[in-house]
Amino acid sequence: MISQIKSSYFFNTHFKGTIMNQRQAMYEKYDRLLKEHNVSTYRVCSDKEIDNARISDWKRGKCTPKADIIAKICDYFDVPITYFYGD
Repeated sequence: MISQIKSSYFFNTHFKGTIMNQRQAMYEKYDRLLKEHNVSTYRVCSDKEIDNARISDWKRGKCTPKADIIAKICDYFDVPITYFYGD
């Protein structure tokens, strides 16, 4: 039983850390696009009808935007979807 708990703890801790790292890496790519194009999150959200709270939550590491939001962001900046999902 204890070994199962330890394995579960390790898996959950490792998995959560991996997700957070991916989320952070994706946000850093988004932030880079903002700077390169000299636009604000407000402008992107306004132009693409994205709820600004979703991006704020992403920035704070609370969530990763769903694929439809990422697609809108990619469309705005004219980058392929693989920009966010690739290395």
